[in-house]
Amino acid sequence: MASIVSRFLTAAAGTGTSSVASGETALAFGSTVGVTRSRALSLGAVSRSRDVLCSLTGSLPIRQYGTAWNGEDLEEIPLPPEPWMIQPEKDVPRSVTMAWLTDDLMFHGRAYLYTTETYANGMPARFQWLPAEDVQLVASSFRGNRPIGKVSEITYLGNILDPRLVHIFYSPYEPFLATAARSVRIAERLDAAAERYAVNDTPPGHLKQRKGQPLDHDEMVEMATEWSLARQEGRTAFAPEEVDWIESTMDPSRLQLIEARQYAALELARHANVPPWICGISTGGMTYQNATQAKADAVTFGALGFIEALEQGFSANTITPRGRVVRLDRTAWTDNPLDANMDNRQTRQERTPVPQERTPA
Repeated sequence: MASIVSRFLTAAAGTGTSSVASGETALAFGSTVGVTRSRALSLGAVSRSRDVLCSLTGSLPIRQYGTAWNGEDLEEIPLPPEPWMIQPEKDVPRSVTMAWLTDDLMFHGRAYLYTTETYANGMPARFQWLPAEDVQLVASSFRGNRPIGKVSEITYLGNILDPRLVHIFYSPYEPFLATAARSVRIAERLDAAAERYAVNDTPPGHLKQRKGQPLDHDEMVEMATEWSLARQEGRTAFAPEEVDWIESTMDPSRLQLIEARQYAALELARHANVPPWICGISTGGMTYQNATQAKADAVTFGALGFIEALEQGFSANTITPRGRVVRLDRTAWTDNPLDANMDNRQTRQERTPVPQERTPA
């Protein structure tokens, strides 16, 4: 990634050492979040939430509309999409770019695109995604994930970027890595406890001497170690006549912390703003008449904030000419892609204008 972007840095802004002026604050997410992204994704509820949200936004086609006031409402008139709306990054599928933008919005609260090609009128023709964890903003102050006032400097891996070529998308939510840090740590500890039970081949219990000369500490440790090792290696464990094996009567479900881990997964789903059923968590009291309604709710309750953040970011005058707006076609998700009836798919194809062919400057 660094080698790809570095080709554009010298021509656009040069390279140099970032300097923060007096009274300004530099914000890099790597030093401000509570847990790392890799730790969070090691938990099933987080991984599932991320994959559903990112695949959802990645599957939505990008549409462009002109706007006109009809005296009562602001009408949106379909327009042919720009080539970047079909493929924002060179040699990278649109779904991948959109998925990683959503990933950054979810975990870091901000996402970045860097303009690599422009048209003769100066509008962007192609982009490069910049990982949010490698980008640093400098501003007078920050509130949550957004700067207050003008961003005075943007650096990527220590290279100063031209702010005019960097497009920032702000999430309407606080970064997941900051708000869910405590829940992630709790879930990690519960999973670690369950793993200790799962990898232990010896059923929980203890050895108890019932008669004979009392064993000293070293003898008890040696006996317990040999007993446990024999069970782990599949050998027949032996205990002398004076010693009994007392197996624990505790319920295995309690040892695996099933209820506690289920509640921890529910908390993570809440932090990710996704319906619990997406993570396979049953909360009761919610039913769906059909799969279409379930998918529509996934958009409404889960991805809507990210979809609107992307739409409004792409509709900015630095990306789209004034008087136009960009929308993500949400019907592409609620329609059934495996439906044998092709009428809906054909309708979408008929209403999709042919992309404009324009040559970048």
